[in-house]
Amino acid sequence: MSTSTVVKTFSPKDEQPIPFWPLSSPPPSQEDRLYVIDMEASNGRLRYFFSEQPAQPDPTGDGPLQIRILQDCTVILRLSANWNWEFRHDNAVVLGPMDYTEKPRYFNLQPTIVNGQCLEVRFNALYLTDTDSNHDPYAIYVNIYNDEGLADGPVALLVRIDPDMTNPGGLPV
Repeated sequence: MSTSTVVKTFSPKDEQPIPFWPLSSPPPSQEDRLYVIDMEASNGRLRYFFSEQPAQPDPTGDGPLQIRILQDCTVILRLSANWNWEFRHDNAVVLGPMDYTEKPRYFNLQPTIVNGQCLEVRFNALYLTDTDSNHDPYAIYVNIYNDEGLADGPVALLVRIDPDMTNPGGLPV
């Protein structure tokens, strides 16, 4: 993160689930924007990043996992198959406090569950023409499974990925 990045923090009590369908009729979705989330272990920490994402204008000032809304679209978040993890089935993506009071811009959060696993979620996003910021604070909840050498089977660790917070650990990056 650059030193000019403003980091907003919020706690789970401030989170707002993306509603299933608050509008009377769905707006036309002009495009699907696919983001594939991956992670890597580095210096004893996990680093999350997009291994695949749509083109974005001038991404140099964006933080990790920055999603910009360029027009009305469907955002698809998919987990990389490189790890033993899945999205939380209920409210996998939640929003932080918003800086504006306009109508809801994210809705219709739908997990894709195949064989009991959720490796993809999608939701609709509206482009706001009366604001200069078409991205918002959000957090993603995943379960990471560890089954190496465990006699009782895999153990799930619930992890909250918050792109707006830096890891406060004391290890060097």
